[in-house]
Formats: sequence, structure tokens, C-alpha cells
Amino acid sequence: MTIKNNDGYTPLDMAVEREHLNVVKTLLLKGSPVNSVNDEGNGALHHAAWHGQLDMALALLGKGADKTHKNKAGQTPRDMALARGHVDVANVL
Repeated sequence: MTIKNNDGYTPLDMAVEREHLNVVKTLLLKGSPVNSVNDEGNGALHHAAWHGQLDMALALLGKGADKTHKNKAGQTPRDMALARGHVDVANVL
């Protein structure tokens, strides 16, 4: 079962957006779904890419995050990282 808010964000999405790496790691260890998406089709990896969070992206990838998933705008996490100038994150995606 996945808990989501009104915009489709999971606790994992919220932890990534707020840059709480330890919370993200704990949620992943407890089995939080790594590839769940919000109403815009963005997953936690999209959020990490958008915010330039390399450690977050690596933690998500280590748990099987899908780096090829496209959101409703047709963007992969790599596309989002590049759009924001986060080349270091884009390079791992």
C-alpha cells in the first residue's frame, strides 16, 4: 500500500524534495516504492534530478529507480537534471 497526498506525492517524494537523505534511506530500507509517480508522472528520481541531489539519486538508483521513466511532459530524470544544469546528476542518469 502506498500513501499519497492530494498531488500524488509519497513520503519518499516529500523526503527527496526536502533533501532529507537519512529519511530517504530509511524509507527505502522499509520498502517504500521507489518507482511510484505523482499526478505529473514524476517519481522520486525526477525530484532528485530537478533539485540536483546526487547522493539522493544514487540512493534511489541503488534501490532500482527507473531512470528511463518519462513524466507526462515526456521528460526523463536525466532530461530534468540537464534542464536545470545539474550535469553531475545527469551523468549518473
